[in-house]
Amino acid sequence: MTGDLAGPRGAHSGERVQAARAALDDAQRQMEAVAADTGALTQLSAVLESAIARARVLAEYYEGGWAEDVEVILAGDPTGITPPAANQDAVWEALSDHDDRIRLILGLVAGYLTRDLR
Repeated sequence: MTGDLAGPRGAHSGERVQAARAALDDAQRQMEAVAADTGALTQLSAVLESAIARARVLAEYYEGGWAEDVEVILAGDPTGITPPAANQDAVWEALSDHDDRIRLILGLVAGYLTRDLR
């Protein structure tokens, strides 16, 4: 037997031993899954960092020079095709959807970290 338990602590029925073994086997699978998840969470944190940085750049542009740039383009070529980023609703929805996903992640993390406070 491995682990921190030293020696027998009393006789248990075969059924109880089987139940304990099944529980520990399940715990082993869960521990391996948690370790794998930790690697995935490391990758997710890098994705989040980049995603947040891109959203900041877009939001700053949208709040800054975006409207003037759209006006310049439309004045210079009123019949020209503009990218979807020239549409106020498209930019707003992209940023709003992004914020919604960030809030979802924040809610999941906050719920996990405060689980003992409930």
